[in-house]
Amino acid sequence: MAKRKKHRKNKNRRNTTGNPKPKQQLSCVHDECRKNIAKLNETIKANPEDTAAYIARGIEYLHMGQNYMAIEDCTMAINLDTEIAPAYCIRGGAYGEDEQYYKAIMDCNKAIKLDPGLAAAYYNRGFAYLYVDEYDKAMRDFTKSIKLDPTCSMAYRDRGTIHAHNGDFDKAIADYSKAIELDPNHVSAYHLRGDEYVHKDEYSKAIEDYTKAIELNPESISTYRDRGLTYNCQGEYDKAILDFTRIIELNPENAMGYFLRCSVYSREGEYEKVIRDSTRVIELDPTNTGAYFYRRSAYIGKGAYDELIRDCNEAIERNEADGSAYRSRSEGHSLKGDYENAIRDLTMAIELGPEDGIDYDARGVAYSRIGDYDKAMLDLTRATELDPTIAMIRINRAAVYMQIGEYDKAIQDCSMASDFDSENSKVYGRLLDDLKNHRHEDAQNSVNICQNLYAMAPKVPGDPDKLLGQ
Repeated sequence: MAKRKKHRKNKNRRNTTGNPKPKQQLSCVHDECRKNIAKLNETIKANPEDTAAYIARGIEYLHMGQNYMAIEDCTMAINLDTEIAPAYCIRGGAYGEDEQYYKAIMDCNKAIKLDPGLAAAYYNRGFAYLYVDEYDKAMRDFTKSIKLDPTCSMAYRDRGTIHAHNGDFDKAIADYSKAIELDPNHVSAYHLRGDEYVHKDEYSKAIEDYTKAIELNPESISTYRDRGLTYNCQGEYDKAILDFTRIIELNPENAMGYFLRCSVYSREGEYEKVIRDSTRVIELDPTNTGAYFYRRSAYIGKGAYDELIRDCNEAIERNEADGSAYRSRSEGHSLKGDYENAIRDLTMAIELGPEDGIDYDARGVAYSRIGDYDKAMLDLTRATELDPTIAMIRINRAAVYMQIGEYDKAIQDCSMASDFDSENSKVYGRLLDDLKNHRHEDAQNSVNICQNLYAMAPKVPGDPDKLLGQ
């Protein structure tokens, strides 16, 4: 499976470690904040000009995620004293949490001007720069924050995110490791370090980090997702299924959990389970094209061609411009030996997407099945122009060259297929040997074997992670 990770920006800063907390822990934190706010209410009631009390209450509101209240309290403090750096710093942090990043930067600029040694102001400004994609400025601010306060685990974590964005995975891992050293319960640092181990193909280390993150926060859907995907990369499909099932248990309305579990079932050839899960995905997210693909592939796998065609009919009724539905329906027709209808469907698919070589290839094969080799050759040649390095297309055209007696051209296509698909070079070598030695009947059997390699290939649309947003 292809590497699947992208750098992840961090938005969890509302407690002192910057970690997302499980609901029970959050409840305890919020209870403590409420008690502190109640005391500060009394302090402010007794002295409405107590700037320190407004700032302290603003911090409590920020910990609770009530950013607008934190902003109000810090604004009150600033109205009372325009030269108080912590008020600008905390308000800048609240603006950052509220996604008002340029206001956050302006407040932090003011805080730094008033107090150049205020580490939190550099961190809060770096956080805002990170979210407006000013990575160099964010890097400088996080580094400055670390220099002023070497105990700030969040600054290491977020600087690690920038290293990851820049593709410097070793430096990212070093910063995440330092964040963990400073705070052994830093959930997001474990998760993010796991991501970078995935980038380095160090799957066992990634799984260790994801597992630790899950121990600290057993309700994190994203961590179960990433650990499950990593198990999938290692071929540990049973463990991947357990993680994706856990996502569904945590949120039965989460289409991603069903989709990912469906992708593993597809690899395992458990077609009934694929149909069940992909159908659930479609109920929750009718726009998920990958789920339709998996369900149709499962119908093919279990030989339910009429169900496949019915599924595609319904899709076309919903959207006459759904090229994938025409393509899948054509496969159902071909598998039933109905090549005329297959050709009609592939013609529609080509009209909707004329730059897809696979559709020309499939139509070329269908034409060859009914003996129309001229049209077959036109389509297969167009397919090679659009997708010149796909071995399957070369083999299909070689089969047509054999039918019309142009064996030298068949040899040429077969040789190119072997170059493009070294994994199956022995099979192609047998076909080449038959062709070169004029064993035409044996060559026909060999080409059938080559074509069956692709017919029996797992019907999976690449990396499931790439389809999550569809």
